[in-house]
Amino acid sequence: MNEYKKKIGAYYYLYNDFTNYLVQNVPYQVLEISKAEDFQKAIKYAKRKGIEKIAIACNPSKEDLLLLAELPLKGIAIREVAPKTDLSFLNQITTLTYISIEFTASGVLDLANFPHLEVLNVVAGIKLLHINKTIKLKQISLREFKEPFDSWGTINVDIVKFYACTITSFDFLKNCTGIKTLEVENSRKLTSISGLKNAGTIERLYLKNCKYLTDYSAFPDFTNLKYLYLLNCGAMENCKLFEGMQQLEYAYIDIDIVDGNVDILMQKPVIFKNYKHFNHKNNLRLVGSVYDKPYNELYRGKELAYKF
Repeated sequence: MNEYKKKIGAYYYLYNDFTNYLVQNVPYQVLEISKAEDFQKAIKYAKRKGIEKIAIACNPSKEDLLLLAELPLKGIAIREVAPKTDLSFLNQITTLTYISIEFTASGVLDLANFPHLEVLNVVAGIKLLHINKTIKLKQISLREFKEPFDSWGTINVDIVKFYACTITSFDFLKNCTGIKTLEVENSRKLTSISGLKNAGTIERLYLKNCKYLTDYSAFPDFTNLKYLYLLNCGAMENCKLFEGMQQLEYAYIDIDIVDGNVDILMQKPVIFKNYKHFNHKNNLRLVGSVYDKPYNELYRGKELAYKF
């Protein structure tokens, strides 16, 4: 089993190397700074060793934080700095390919300053400018953003995730090309999934705790959908919208089907929550082929029904 972090010399290094999911992880390349009193010493060490990726798990002074701008960093994760700390200085580190801000900070990030950016993970508080200029972006995860998003243009992003963001429609994504994974969780104002012109590229769709989502009419547009998670969202009138999902490999559905007819679901690799008025009970269960392997088989009784 790989260690989450490993001590090398005087410092700890993280197993996760900050690369996007398409690139093989090279472990223990990320220097973790966990003590504010050691921050300046750690920055000097990073300069001397040519370290390009840093994770901050302490609360350094504002002056010490500015020292980061002196490093040609490729990756940075800021996890425990004081709330509302201004991180606008990050705009100076134009070499960044990975940015993760995991607390409520302040300041402005003009993403046009990061021509190499591939992964972006930000909690609300930071103002983001020019998402449409992130020509190499592959993954974006945004949390607790309440303001509406401007158009993201035609960026070719693979993975898009929203958590507790105020989203009323996907119009700002309608021209994005190549989205393969779309995840929306705890979005209380989302009522429809229409508006995605390129829904046919999406292979994984996760909709969780979007209680007012009731317009599923765009489902037939998701012609290449392989994985679907639909949990604690609004009710669906019937299952007819699933008929065209010929590429579906696995789905987990925990919503009400108003007319109670789940015949179509019974013919697909779908685990669904049982409601009293459904005309069938779910008869699939998810298991792993080997004890320590990922769960990738669907059984009907003792018989293997689907494998993915």
